[in-house]
Amino acid sequence: MLTIQEKELLQTKYGQKIADAQIAIMFNIPQQDLSKMMHQTEAKLEIIFLETLTIKIQDDLPSELGDLSQKLIYVACSNLRISETEWSNIEVVDRILDECLRIVKRKFHAVQ
Repeated sequence: MLTIQEKELLQTKYGQKIADAQIAIMFNIPQQDLSKMMHQTEAKLEIIFLETLTIKIQDDLPSELGDLSQKLIYVACSNLRISETEWSNIEVVDRILDECLRIVKRKFHAVQ
C-alpha cells in the first residue's frame, strides 16, 4: 500500500499537474529528495499494479478462456454440422480443431 504522503505526491503531480519545483516547495522537501521520492513511489505503484493485475489474471483468465474455448468449439461444430456424440472420434476432433483455427484466423484478420 502507498502511504498517505505517497498518495498526496502522486495526486499533486499527476492529478493537479503541478511541476516538481512547486511540489518541493509545497511539501517543504528539497527538489533532489522529491525526485528520489517520486521515483521510489512510482516504482512502488508499479509493483502494486503488477501484483494486482497478476492476481486478477490468475483468478479470472482460466474461466474466461474456458468459456471462450467452449463457445469456439460449439461454433466450429455447428459450422461442420458435427454433434457432441461424434467428439470422441479422433478424426472428428482434428476437423473441429482445424475449424477452430480457421475461425480464429478469420477473426484476427478482421480485427487488423
